[in-house]
Amino acid sequence: MSLRFPKTLIYPLAGALALAATAATAAINVTITSPSNGASISPNNLFDVTVNATSSFGLSSLSVTLEGVEVQTINYGAFPPAVNETETFTFFLPSAVAGQELDITATGAGFAEDSQSNTISIIAGTPTPTPAPTPTPLPNGVVALNGHAADAVYDATRDMIYVIDRDNDNVDVVDVQAASISASIAVGDLPNGLALSSGDGQLLVANIGGQSISVIDVATQSISRTDDLSSVLDTDVGPLQIAYLGADQALVGVSYTGSGGERPLDYTPSTGAAVEITLPGVFGDAFEPHYVASSADQQVAILGEGGSTPHDLFIFDATTSITATAQFSGSVTNVAVNADGSLFIADELLLDADLNEVATLEHSQGAAFLSTGVVAALETDFTGTDYLHIMDASTGGVVFSYALPADTSSLAYVIPSGDLTANKAGGGTVMVVDPLEELLTLLTVSDTASAELLWKSYK
Repeated sequence: MSLRFPKTLIYPLAGALALAATAATAAINVTITSPSNGASISPNNLFDVTVNATSSFGLSSLSVTLEGVEVQTINYGAFPPAVNETETFTFFLPSAVAGQELDITATGAGFAEDSQSNTISIIAGTPTPTPAPTPTPLPNGVVALNGHAADAVYDATRDMIYVIDRDNDNVDVVDVQAASISASIAVGDLPNGLALSSGDGQLLVANIGGQSISVIDVATQSISRTDDLSSVLDTDVGPLQIAYLGADQALVGVSYTGSGGERPLDYTPSTGAAVEITLPGVFGDAFEPHYVASSADQQVAILGEGGSTPHDLFIFDATTSITATAQFSGSVTNVAVNADGSLFIADELLLDADLNEVATLEHSQGAAFLSTGVVAALETDFTGTDYLHIMDASTGGVVFSYALPADTSSLAYVIPSGDLTANKAGGGTVMVVDPLEELLTLLTVSDTASAELLWKSYK
């Protein structure tokens, strides 16, 4: 028999798993480890096939077919899996197949091709399926933004994306479901960073050129106040990035003039007051205290210094007290914090709460936590195809990769717009923002299986 599956219920994997091959033989031995031959299963919503390549040197791809119909393929490219590394393929098994026998075939392609087939019996009758959570469907299409994006944040309460239009000194409000701009809010000169409060519906905008912070009421989509910070900033230094830290506090990273000695700011949104933060004497004043990010509960923040090596990292608690410091030789252009403040990203490094290295994100040109244990990292290779890698935060290993639909630039970065879950039918959305070229890409992803383009924006 030949089966056809609804496209929305098939989860293809794309890209490369960044795992090193350790076998030294050209043979490919593919084994279906689950379900076993002759097994009986129920036609419930989702169905797993686990495949083991017992000798994988040179393995270029691994695919699974059901009754001769290919349902999933992994293309490894230059990064074959390790010996005995298992892959789990997940797809929909409709109730229409109940009472029948189906043939599952797994095939590995490389220097030598190997395959195995198992026959399984589908239990007759109509079992009660376990429904999987279904994310709200989002539109495929194009959102025409008005200028180059500098930053973006997602408002889950209102299902809106706020994106900086730096060309026109605006914050555009993008209605996700309508895939269109619903409003444009004029802010200060050269806006660059955004921070959305977790409770009171305030959006903070760091304006480099105006040496100011604009406070937006997202309920009315209007400016509540613009706070002039020129009295606490050197000439030609402006707020670059901003992150909430507690209910009425924000950490502000600032730009660099070339003279050095700039300090980050402790800013109070309710009053507009701002004071410089003196960094520990062992590190001195950071030359370029640019990059800031905070946890989802806004209780922990990281500050990255982007000056000459060595580069400084600082962890702050909700009182803006510094709880950990570190120096390392790599550059800092991207920082992130996971949901509970236990893990951090500084460029290609995964770090624990004491800033000890946990793993290296070897493909990262910009990364963010999608959930406590899952990382999305952008790889820009300048050859015409860029990748979004979904990675295990405990190891830095790539779980799957998604080829982005158009070129990005080295300044592109990812911003999570909702935590992912381990549910195979669930997922979340990821924004990939590029300040120079393609402006904003919205994808829905599963942390273990797949990614799908929802919509993409252009200037």
